[in-house]
Amino acid sequence: MQINLKDTQAIVEHDGLRVLFDLKDAFQSPQKAISREPFIEINKWFASLAKPRQKAIFDIYVEFRKELTGNMNVEFLEERMTALSEALYQYVTFEPIKAFVEREQLLKIDNVGFIARHQEGDPNPEKTYIASEYYDLTMYMLCLRPLFPISSELGERLSKVYGKDYKEHFSRIALLSNTWLMDAEPLKRLSDYVEATVEKRKDEIGNVVFNAMSREEFSSWAMSKVICRRLMSGEIHPVPGVPSQVSSIWGFIKNSVRQTPKIASVGDVAIKTPPSEGGEEVKSIMEENRVRHNTTIGFMVQNEHYLSDIGNVVRQIDPTVPRELITAAEESPVVFGVGSISRWHTVITQYLIADKVSLRILESLPKPSHVAGVEISRILLWHWGYHELALLMSSEEHPVEYEEDDTVVIGAPINHRTDADPALITRINEIYILENGKKTRPDRHPVYLTLRELCSLIPNRLWEVRPIKGEVLPESVDSLMRMKTPNDIIHQVVKLAVDLAEKRLTSGDEK
Repeated sequence: MQINLKDTQAIVEHDGLRVLFDLKDAFQSPQKAISREPFIEINKWFASLAKPRQKAIFDIYVEFRKELTGNMNVEFLEERMTALSEALYQYVTFEPIKAFVEREQLLKIDNVGFIARHQEGDPNPEKTYIASEYYDLTMYMLCLRPLFPISSELGERLSKVYGKDYKEHFSRIALLSNTWLMDAEPLKRLSDYVEATVEKRKDEIGNVVFNAMSREEFSSWAMSKVICRRLMSGEIHPVPGVPSQVSSIWGFIKNSVRQTPKIASVGDVAIKTPPSEGGEEVKSIMEENRVRHNTTIGFMVQNEHYLSDIGNVVRQIDPTVPRELITAAEESPVVFGVGSISRWHTVITQYLIADKVSLRILESLPKPSHVAGVEISRILLWHWGYHELALLMSSEEHPVEYEEDDTVVIGAPINHRTDADPALITRINEIYILENGKKTRPDRHPVYLTLRELCSLIPNRLWEVRPIKGEVLPESVDSLMRMKTPNDIIHQVVKLAVDLAEKRLTSGDEK
């Protein structure tokens, strides 16, 4: 059995049979490190195996191919990827590969700048790789090679659900979570290195507004990037003039920290955070958020279970919400038809529950859990006085017939949208600082532009709203429980963003 690279394809061959995997995504991905000949060593190991064992491995690749081609449900696809990877790595194991490589003398890393042992008194030993650790890391990279063709094609599929900047994260969960790869010592050592590298830069990892990760999720996200963009396909042999993998990873992490706000789709922006109290030991973000070892299905079930108790989530986010309001909302729940949860429903929900539920997981959850998230948002918005936004969260996006001058009209007339109060726009600039102290016009601030873009997703129309039982409705709701998109929708959304940011800053001060 062999894996060969041809153009942008990986060709897996055995006894005259071939399975092709598309590597286009890998070659097009920015900062993707691809060895000139990534499969030489692992192919020699494959060739050393007994024929029945080679066929068993090849058959797993055939199943990978079938699932990637025919499985249209991403959630099921991830589950199948997890199961097939687990099967593959029953055959592909660390010690036999290491023993084979050493016996055949396939890898030499002598004289590449690594010391033999850690020096006494080194204040940051985690940041210093010694020769034996680097050697094991390269062995681990070889063990990852069989997943490279799968990861590339899977990443392309997942990018359509989670976005291009999060595809590696979910690829890593799907492919590694049930294998020995997740608990291997070289990965644990690399995790310590990444943590130490990021520690001094943690203040650069800002909380961002929409489509973003929290600072606490950065560690897991960064490790996924390193695994998929560096380890799976990177060069393992010393190349003159080319940095070692450790140096490459350091540069990659450094750049990732710098690019985090851009990845969040809000430009070079980070939220101002209050300084920590003097004398208090502050744990690194990395220390408290090591690489998650969840299986895909386990991660899903965990979040499904959490969101099933709407009242508990609401009270965790805001303990001041009356239980009577939660009960009333449960008696008149939001209801969505097939495919009627719109992108803007999801984005607003993501932002409101971001401290409790991973942003990117929401869209991949079953619809009842997705709807539960929207319900939580509706309750919070109503309690905070954003009644029209709360009503919009209860509304399906479809045209509503109404009569005007004895004529039946589909949809609502286009209304003029007013802008946010200038004072709020200025406050956005005060809360969210641009990288390196860059200046821009308040109305050109990336966060403000992102908020306007969010509002553009909300159509101008007449909505059928579902109010919370017993609550007094705003005057914009007519007797038929219909409401037009507010003219000041931009102002309301910007005000919400400012209010939430200030709450989080206040919470930080209290801590």
